[in-house]
Amino acid sequence: MRIITFILMLISSQVFAQNLYFGIPQDNQDISSGDLLILNDIHWENGFSNFSNIGKQQIKKLATFLSKIEEKEIEIKVYSFYGGTELNQAISERISEKIFDLLIEENENLKTMLKVEPCGSTKTLFCENDDTFLYRMNTRIEIEIK
Repeated sequence: MRIITFILMLISSQVFAQNLYFGIPQDNQDISSGDLLILNDIHWENGFSNFSNIGKQQIKKLATFLSKIEEKEIEIKVYSFYGGTELNQAISERISEKIFDLLIEENENLKTMLKVEPCGSTKTLFCENDDTFLYRMNTRIEIEIK
């Protein structure tokens, strides 16, 4: 039942995306305006203050992927669901800064294309808030190609 709920919530929350990707697509030839990428497997250490080595590798892959998308605005929204509203906003802000800095470090040209927005716990994908696992699964990074 939880899997069905998960799928229905994702579909209903993303009705405006042309294509929905979980993770970084292998090929970006078909990426177009309105497409949405969802990353929920970015790895952290030290209380969300640093990416782990695996997390840094994922961000490098993301930078490589995004650099192949020409002349499009890229909006990155960071959601966090680990505590109360204020904590989630603070975590989202910290993650947003780190992502922006690492992406620009990898490719300076992305600076004019990127808009990064910390969203805290403003948009859930799961309706079962009493389940800690599902609640934390709402933590994600959404990348929309404008």
